[in-house]
Amino acid sequence: MDTDVAALRKTCSDAMNKDPSFASSIIKVANEDTARMHIEAADRIARNEQHVIAAYAAMWIAAVLFLVFLWRRQQGLKGQIERLSKDLEAALKDEPAKAKS
Repeated sequence: MDTDVAALRKTCSDAMNKDPSFASSIIKVANEDTARMHIEAADRIARNEQHVIAAYAAMWIAAVLFLVFLWRRQQGLKGQIERLSKDLEAALKDEPAKAKS
């Protein structure tokens, strides 16, 4: 199999070396095709905005979930502070009564 590829490559090289215009036309077509393929790929990527929209959506969802988490945590802390304040007031009211006894 390797010998077939080598023989074909030699045949192609010989043909390109015999006729410079043939070689330049092959190179021109290869360069044009490569450039065209790169441009088409860049256009497809530029037009395909779904991945960008999905990324922004994911970030917004993460931000909203984080804010909800913080809000719930803050509400819990406010409730805990309120309970501790009431416990402190009750303990301070009981303190003078115990001191008199």
